[in-house]
Amino acid sequence: MVLKRRIFKQDEFRETGFGNRVIEGVQRLMNKDGSSNVRRTGIPLNEITNVYHSLITMKWWKFNLLILSAYLIVNLIFASIYFFIDPSHVGGMMYSTEFEKFMEVFFFS
Repeated sequence: MVLKRRIFKQDEFRETGFGNRVIEGVQRLMNKDGSSNVRRTGIPLNEITNVYHSLITMKWWKFNLLILSAYLIVNLIFASIYFFIDPSHVGGMMYSTEFEKFMEVFFFS
């Protein structure tokens, strides 16, 4: 037994926002520039601050800058720890000034 669905006139002209016709009084789902016209409300806080989603949707130059700065900050933290603990226990370091000493432990870290 085959069921056939009757298409009524109002279903034929229903605009969902993905077509090329606009019906009066109905707002489209997609703007003409391709951006979404949907506003999400009632989103939980953990979805708003989703780090993974933020990382995959950010521009490449921002992502690369974020990774580089995180790498440098972690290295600076460890270099500071090594610098204040006294790096003379680490062999092979040759320095004559405090700046050279810091650069040696920064490279080591």
